[in-house]
Amino acid sequence: MREGYKVEHLAVMNRLRGLLAEFGIVIAQTAIALRRKLIDIVERPDLPIQFIELIRAPRDHWKAITVGMHECDTRIETHATGDERCVRLRAITGIGPLTADAAVATVNDGHDFKNGRQMAARLGLVPRQHSSGAHKILGSISRSGDSTLRTLLIQGARSSLLQARRTPLDQATPEQHWILQLAGRMPRQIDGGH
Repeated sequence: MREGYKVEHLAVMNRLRGLLAEFGIVIAQTAIALRRKLIDIVERPDLPIQFIELIRAPRDHWKAITVGMHECDTRIETHATGDERCVRLRAITGIGPLTADAAVATVNDGHDFKNGRQMAARLGLVPRQHSSGAHKILGSISRSGDSTLRTLLIQGARSSLLQARRTPLDQATPEQHWILQLAGRMPRQIDGGH
């Protein structure tokens, strides 16, 4: 449900920005900038009343979508706080309520997998194999599996890496030291290019 709201939210934002651009009003690509500009536009006397009326319908729809997204976030937060599996997952750096809830919904308690590699394969986080006989050839990450959960996990990992880089070395946790060492061994495009 939340993913549907997210897609629709972006589509309505783009539609509003497109309408405003036709009248020479260019806005930054953030929800905050658009929200602020829409408040100003309704009060501008130099714009035609038909244009303001045209903007009101998608603006109201956008507000309703935003409320729906916040309600979904509240339900997810409530569930992630009350479910023991989500609470355990949230103890991991980079895992928030949305990722924990998605992981529990996708893999339940994880007993279906013999090891972590099987779960990674289910999510599409392992390299493709092009092997024959004694020759093992590993390709790029397969990206076949649950794209939503994979995306959330990757975003959480990038967030953890960014936080580890921002933390002074003398104040970093052992986990942050490990993250920095791991990032030092990764190619630039994998670790976010820093």
